[in-house]
Amino acid sequence: MDELTFQRRLYMGRRQAEKANKADDPYFYLPTLSPHTLSYKGLVTPDNLPKFFRT
Repeated sequence: MDELTFQRRLYMGRRQAEKANKADDPYFYLPTLSPHTLSYKGLVTPDNLPKFFRT
């Protein structure tokens, strides 16, 4: 499968998962399924961010 088709299928899969879980869990969220984007989630206060991410 070519890269564009792969990316479209990942997007469609993410949307289907969000719609399927919306009724059961209103807080469910997938930030990305992109093969090119890495997403981090940190439950920290802004003053602690430099400890986790270098600038």
